[in-house]
Amino acid sequence: MLEQLRDPVWQFIGAILALGAIAISVWIYFAQRTSKRLLIERVARVPLVTMGPDAIPGLAVTLNGVPVTEASVVVVHIENMGNAPLPASDYEHPITLSFEERAEVVDASLVSAEPDSIPVKLECDGNSLRVVPMLLNPGDSFVCRALVKGSTGRYTALARIAGVRSLESTRPVPISKSLVAAACLILLTGAFVLTPSPMSVRLFEMRRDELPYAIVIALSFVTLLATTFYDLGGRVKKLKRRIRMQMGHFQGD
Repeated sequence: MLEQLRDPVWQFIGAILALGAIAISVWIYFAQRTSKRLLIERVARVPLVTMGPDAIPGLAVTLNGVPVTEASVVVVHIENMGNAPLPASDYEHPITLSFEERAEVVDASLVSAEPDSIPVKLECDGNSLRVVPMLLNPGDSFVCRALVKGSTGRYTALARIAGVRSLESTRPVPISKSLVAAACLILLTGAFVLTPSPMSVRLFEMRRDELPYAIVIALSFVTLLATTFYDLGGRVKKLKRRIRMQMGHFQGD
């Protein structure tokens, strides 16, 4: 048994497992670090009225009796993407969406929230939509909708929250899963090519010199399969969240 462990192939497998353990330890270290991140993502921007100089003569659109030449509905998704809560006391400046100077936020409403118990309060202030500071635990999110007059729907997101260095407008694409999948494919291919010939057909007929390569193939295949299903589950979850946002937007209050 000791002579087998001294074999270069087994030493290579031990080195791979050691590197894997180090990588997992580093990942756990960074995952446990306190991270405050806030996502403000535009889900939809729907121009309701866009009447320029070529408008049809005699056609007029009014909002509460006031003529409107431009109006848009903007749907925004806000989420605490960090691993630390964001209490109301951390807000030096609340979450604010500022539209063009000539714009006016006529109405704002909550479309959905996860969990439903989030006490979201929205305030319209001239050309700005302001979210009243509240506790957002990790993973908490909500979708709000604003009707903006005299605007194309473009805005600037502002906030000043302790620990949040900058606001994120798009959900980052993780590369860790891609790196793991690539490493598994390399190990799987290398072990398959380097396996001594002839290869055994049945498992109980496997020779000792084939065993290390078979272990590498099995571990790489299982890890690759788990990573693929994990990534697929995340994509399905994201798609469901997108569908819920869009359905909530079109259904209205």
